[in-house]
Amino acid sequence: DSEDSHPGLIYSHGGRNDQCEREPNTLTHTCVYNLPLKNLNVSDAGIYYCAVASCGHILFGNGTKLEMTSE
Repeated sequence: DSEDSHPGLIYSHGGRNDQCEREPNTLTHTCVYNLPLKNLNVSDAGIYYCAVASCGHILFGNGTKLEMTSE
């Protein structure tokens, strides 16, 4: 793959859980987090991953690819 990779932490939710709900009659919690992106440019293109740290483990999502085109 010829694309350059520049990994880094760009946003942290900070441990707030006010957007989480517990599923009735289960131990499952569902949480929704948003990544606000403003004033984007071509260099912001890439794959963005969500990660959750809990009980000593880190779980990564599948990633969302952001493609940018110049106008």
